[in-house]
Amino acid sequence: MLEIIEAFTRLDLDATKALTKQAVQAGIPARTILEKGLSKGLDQVGELFANQQYFLAELMVAAYIMEQVMPEISEKLKEEVGEDTLQGKIVFGTVEGDFHFIGKNIAISLLQAAGYEVYDIGEDVSPDVFVPKVRDFQPDIVALSALLLTTMPGIGEVIDALELTGLRKQVYIMIGGRPTSQQTAEQYGADAYCETAMDGVVTANKFMTQKRREQ
Repeated sequence: MLEIIEAFTRLDLDATKALTKQAVQAGIPARTILEKGLSKGLDQVGELFANQQYFLAELMVAAYIMEQVMPEISEKLKEEVGEDTLQGKIVFGTVEGDFHFIGKNIAISLLQAAGYEVYDIGEDVSPDVFVPKVRDFQPDIVALSALLLTTMPGIGEVIDALELTGLRKQVYIMIGGRPTSQQTAEQYGADAYCETAMDGVVTANKFMTQKRREQ
C-alpha cells in the first residue's frame, strides 16, 4: 500500500492507477486498497494542503485521480459489501463554511455501491438548506461532513435545526471528517461517528436493520 500512498501523494495518476490495478490482481481486498492505500494518500494530500504546500489546484487533481481510480476497485467493493445489503435513502452534505468534498464523494460512492440512494446536496451547506432538503427527500439517514475544526459547530447547528422543525426523530444522523470523533458525535447529538468511508456503509446498514426491526 505504501507505493499507492506515495504515488497518490505526488499526484501521479498513471502510477496510482497501475498500482491499484496490480493490487486488485494480487487479490488484495478492495476495502484494504481503499482504506490503507488510496484514502491514506488522500490524507497526505490534505495535510500538504493544510500546511500550504498544496493548493486548491492540487486538491482538484487529487479529486480527479480518485474519480479515475475508483472504477478499478468498484466491482470488488460491490462484492465485498454484498448485493443483498439493506437499502435506504441518505441526504449527504458538508456543513456551512467548509468547501471540502473529496472525502464526502468517496463515502457517497461506497454508499451507492452498497445500494443506497444518496442525495448529495454539496458543500458549504447551511441548516436553512439542509432542513428543506430533508423534509422533501424524506431520507432514512442524514450524513454530515466537516473537514475543519472551525466548521465542526455546523454539525450541531444542522442537528439543532432538524430538532426545531420536528425532523430529528425521523432520521439517523452520522458524521465524519478528519477533525470529528465519537466525542464530537456525542457533543452535538449525532447517532454515530464514522472514521472511514467504509464505516459509513457499515453504520448505515446497522441503522437500516434497526429501522426495519422497529417497523
